[in-house]
Amino acid sequence: MKKKQGLCQTIRIVSILFPLLIIFFTTSAAIAFRVTLAWDTVDGSIDGYQLFVRKHGQSYNYSQPAWKGTATTCTIDDLEDQTDYYFVVRAFDGSLTSSNSNECHYTVDGGVLDSRFAETTLTSGVEYYTDRHYQLTHVPSFYDDMELIITPNDDQNRTDASDYLTFAMPYDGTVYVAYDSRATQVPNWLSGFIDTGDIIETSLSTQASLKIYCRQYADGDVVNLGANKAEGFVGYTVSNYIVFYSDDVGGTTANCELDSVFDEASMAVGEYVYTDRNYCITGGVPDWMIGRMLIQTPNDERFNRTASGYIRFTNPVNWWVYVLFDSRSSAIPDWLDGWERRSNYEIDTSLTTQPYLKVYRKMFKSGQCVDLGGNYGPGASDENRSNYTVVYGR
Repeated sequence: MKKKQGLCQTIRIVSILFPLLIIFFTTSAAIAFRVTLAWDTVDGSIDGYQLFVRKHGQSYNYSQPAWKGTATTCTIDDLEDQTDYYFVVRAFDGSLTSSNSNECHYTVDGGVLDSRFAETTLTSGVEYYTDRHYQLTHVPSFYDDMELIITPNDDQNRTDASDYLTFAMPYDGTVYVAYDSRATQVPNWLSGFIDTGDIIETSLSTQASLKIYCRQYADGDVVNLGANKAEGFVGYTVSNYIVFYSDDVGGTTANCELDSVFDEASMAVGEYVYTDRNYCITGGVPDWMIGRMLIQTPNDERFNRTASGYIRFTNPVNWWVYVLFDSRSSAIPDWLDGWERRSNYEIDTSLTTQPYLKVYRKMFKSGQCVDLGGNYGPGASDENRSNYTVVYGR
């Protein structure tokens, strides 16, 4: 597992003859630990720069440069986890060499997963605590085979605000926390996570399900989670949570802009459904859908029969796209084949002849072109109905 380095400072050269000043610098993560340092250009003509490294406890005698070149930045690879390093830079011009910069101290801290947790693969039937035989009985197919971190259920009453479960993301990706649905309010450390609307079912009869929350992290970020009953938690007895994660591999970038005939709004109760009617959304919107982008369509285009190319837009994130389709339809168009019907959700409208909108979803990658056909596209039934709308984004 790759790990994220901490922060240190940059090195700034202000004179070839005098000590160098230190300012802030950034780190970057890779399979091996590495750190990137940068400094300002020295005034005047010089041949280049040398960077020297030592570990804690080693001599201050910097004699062999770890890097030499003309750039004002360099990356030092193959650093050891949980180790203190010190760096200085010298400018040189022929045989003339500057004095050392101020020494920069940097500690590699990789966010190593604690030994009381265990790693396995998420799938139906897996035991999801390190100290119980409870199993996950149904995992939505989208989450199958993700990397799973299981926790001790005996830790369920811990109240650590942070630093309970930490690990480093090995790639750009999404972290999911599956939290006991018996909680009426989750801990504050989950406030940066989004409720996906998905659940995992378990073999524990007193635990209805685990609700899935998610948050994106970059390659090398240290994921720092608090304990099960940290501040903000409200509820009765709940079991400990579990964590799983996956990479966000980008989709196909496409020139795929939304046509001006459509409008966009923030999904909410009271928002218009269409661009050319005063029908509104009146209820049934789950909390996890509120605030996401709503594409409003012209209801006058409800008879569009194209197989594709009716609505096209570029998906901004790795996430579900939702189609809200008139419930009066007895058969959906072919372009909706393969989309998952979310039968537990019904979006209510103010149109009395339209009981509700059925919810379908499909996962699209960031940068992927979402290409949808018309309301009466091939395969659709012919009863009179209103146009569909789309919800997307996080």
